[in-house]
Amino acid sequence: MYGGIMKPQHEGPWPGNMTLYVDVEDLAAFRKKIVTAGGKIMVDDQEVPGRGRLCLFTAPERRMLGLRQPLVDRKSF
Repeated sequence: MYGGIMKPQHEGPWPGNMTLYVDVEDLAAFRKKIVTAGGKIMVDDQEVPGRGRLCLFTAPERRMLGLRQPLVDRKSF
């Protein structure tokens, strides 16, 4: 399992106090599916140098989640 812990960039309660990320093969395709299903993109597609790309979104019930498209296919490890 891959993961990380980061310091919040704001004070006060944070809904659920953590963000879960899901690895996907095609970030752009999943972003379209999220919007079609009623979700909202909160942080647009951005590069994480040496790691891949990611975005953050809220699901219709307002839970913040992340999508990550790694540079390397984990199945090849």
